[in-house]
Amino acid sequence: MGLRVDFVNISINGKSSGIYYMEERFDKYLVENNRLREGIFFKIEKGLEPYQEGRLMKNPGTRDQLLMIKRLWQQVMAGDLPPGKLFDMKKMAQVFVVCDLMNNKHPLAAQNLRYYFNPITGLAEPVAREWEELYDNDPLELALFLEKPRPATRHFRFERLPFIRMIYDNLEFKRHYIREAAEVSQVQFLDQLLKRNEDKLNALLKKVYRTWPFYEDPTQFLYENQRYMRSVLFPEAEQLSAYFNQKDGNRLNVYLQNQQYMPLQVDYLSWRDSIRFYPESPIALDSKVKVPKGEALAFYFTVPDGLRWEEGMAGELKAHYNLLGLAPGAKTTPVLRWNDEASLAYRGFEEARTSNYTSFDFIEQDAEQNTITIPAGDWSINQDLVIPSDKRFEIAPGARIDLANQARIISYSPVFCQGSEEHPILIHSSDESGRGLLVIEAPQRSYLSHTTFDHLSGTGQEGGPSSGAITFYKSPVSIHTCFFSNNKQGKSFLSIIRSELAMDEALFSNIAGNAVDGDFCTGSISNSSFVNIGGNGISLRGAEVNLSHLFFNSIDGAGISAGEESELDARWIDLRNAAAGIASQDGSAVALADVLATNCQVGIAAFQEKKSFGPGLVAAQRIEFVEVASPFLVEMQSGITLDGNPVAENADKVKDILFGQENKGKAEQTEDL
Repeated sequence: MGLRVDFVNISINGKSSGIYYMEERFDKYLVENNRLREGIFFKIEKGLEPYQEGRLMKNPGTRDQLLMIKRLWQQVMAGDLPPGKLFDMKKMAQVFVVCDLMNNKHPLAAQNLRYYFNPITGLAEPVAREWEELYDNDPLELALFLEKPRPATRHFRFERLPFIRMIYDNLEFKRHYIREAAEVSQVQFLDQLLKRNEDKLNALLKKVYRTWPFYEDPTQFLYENQRYMRSVLFPEAEQLSAYFNQKDGNRLNVYLQNQQYMPLQVDYLSWRDSIRFYPESPIALDSKVKVPKGEALAFYFTVPDGLRWEEGMAGELKAHYNLLGLAPGAKTTPVLRWNDEASLAYRGFEEARTSNYTSFDFIEQDAEQNTITIPAGDWSINQDLVIPSDKRFEIAPGARIDLANQARIISYSPVFCQGSEEHPILIHSSDESGRGLLVIEAPQRSYLSHTTFDHLSGTGQEGGPSSGAITFYKSPVSIHTCFFSNNKQGKSFLSIIRSELAMDEALFSNIAGNAVDGDFCTGSISNSSFVNIGGNGISLRGAEVNLSHLFFNSIDGAGISAGEESELDARWIDLRNAAAGIASQDGSAVALADVLATNCQVGIAAFQEKKSFGPGLVAAQRIEFVEVASPFLVEMQSGITLDGNPVAENADKVKDILFGQENKGKAEQTEDL
């Protein structure tokens, strides 16, 4: 249903006030103009709010219908009824797609969007209104509804509205959305639409020209939005990753991973493009933001009767898929072996180690409390110490642990390393070979406080997640008043992987690589300092982290590096003597405020390195540069806004500029940039 609109010249007390936009209201004439039966209008703001509810309740016919609508609404919001039982999901999808084509989310605000209950279909249909003007798109604002919203945008706020979230989390809605978007994104759709309405458009433009003679026809922006829509729906990069794991009876176990935001359907596997293996049940892979970042899901495909499966056949398998709702099996991707070097960040660490804490005579046990404790005192560990998952592992205040001969502490339990000002804890390596602390899939949160980690070395895993001198893998941790110093080996000192981090009052100094590496992590870092860092101060991939009150000085890489669709909110940042202050790359979005950058080569950079991701974006407010050679580096398609105003693109191959031949040594240490 569409509202009739027009441009009209308004005169008040005989004085012209110029051209105004006039929009039809909600009454029986609107319904008649759309050739529909008279029905109930309502909006959803504080709840379901019908138009003229008093009049509707007095009429027995409309009273029963209104009560039915309210009952259905309550059942939908309670989760007892799918939204498709009350709302026409195809028409909801059409409205969302049109909003994306217009790059205009405003009509979907709760106070704007209305609904018409069609008495014929028994479903509520959306009526969009309050359209805003077309304009040159801010890269931060341009995003389809099924993409993950970028911080501080209207899309971001809408995504948090329970009703809107419920609608576009629905797979039926997504199936309709993709079908409609695939049609609307075609150039001929706009060509034909504008041609059909050419006379109407020209008449409207003539009215505008009377008071705005230099007004430019904005339809070019529709084509730009359309190109963006196509780039998201039909990217050049692979949309699906598939990995063969093993044969299980008469089934093939295959890991599948959606690499982008649009949901996919995986229709079948094929061998040599002839023999097909169909899934046990239909496979719909939701947006990659709906599963833990970087992880794959396991599915089973049935081996056809009479086929003798041999392991060597796995090398010639293909997965056939498409966007959800489009032609089945139109796209293909090879099925790799799970052990092949692959693009998955999901690798995990080595197989679980057998616990051996009983072989260390200084370790205390409390069977009643189920604790394992390293008491106060000086202790030397020359081989890996392994703590099982069913214990509480404590390091007592006043403990001083020397990790020598490449030893490290590996714990599958949470670690309570809580010193005090009077009795701090020290974990160090006298021969500088000790590999620190590794916490793997601990069932509860770990706590570190008043602890110094000194002269420890990190490790690296080729093709998988890095292991820092201190690493938490799928293990939440809180860190307070800790010191990390004198690291001479490894990609990073503190590595947080698929974990939630809460860190404050930390000091990192004299670090060879990155001070903090975060892979697919969440949380916050505040009131902390980073001094003399050989790589990046904070290097994040696929992370959602809040940063505040941070100090950086003498950083060979970037103070803060956001990559692989990270979302950062950073405020009160003091950056000094860094190769780059803030870097946003590969689909990351950084919201900055109250930043001082002093004596840096580059202040803020936004760029794209990997084809499988989008451009980097930064929204900055209240930024001060002092003796910064290049305040901004903005690559094509990436975007930086300063106090709401876009910064012009001014560079190609930003990575090469940041780390060219003159900085080759530094680049090797800071490969994330």
